[in-house]
Amino acid sequence: MTPTPFSGDACCAKVHRSGVPMKKVFALALVAFALYGTPAQKRSFSLPALDGRMVDLTHYRGQVVVLSFGATWCPPCREELPVLQKVADQYTGRPVAFFWISIDDPEISNDQLRQFVSRLGVRLPVLRDPEARILQGFKTEGVPALLLLDRNGDPIGAPHVGFADPESYVNELTKMLDALLKP
Repeated sequence: MTPTPFSGDACCAKVHRSGVPMKKVFALALVAFALYGTPAQKRSFSLPALDGRMVDLTHYRGQVVVLSFGATWCPPCREELPVLQKVADQYTGRPVAFFWISIDDPEISNDQLRQFVSRLGVRLPVLRDPEARILQGFKTEGVPALLLLDRNGDPIGAPHVGFADPESYVNELTKMLDALLKP
């Protein structure tokens, strides 16, 4: 993980539902990418929303896209989401799209996810990626993980993993967003 102004953040390691530590799952994914194709960040991707429709991020070209990956079982994710919602509220009406991407297992229902974000006061669109395939494509372990895409849909660096200080998080995220929104 690259040091960032967010360094020292808490994160949750993920264990695949098979019981295999995610480090091993990620290692296998990296081998597969090396042998069979390009990493996910070089391709467009679509994920299901809680209402059942597919959300294709290529439809957000021209906007900065903020993707926060997390899970209901992750304490730092529960702390990050309300802070992310506050940042999203600051950018209402600007060309920025915010999404929370749940990596929870499919056993967690869409209704449970709706209740989870509602209890936290979060109104961001929720997408599902139970296999964490997007994070795997970025060679990233742990959640919460934050990924920014520029107006062309290209990632701005590697995903940032962890959350500790809400004030630093807001300051750094707004600095990055403001820089990406400059003409």
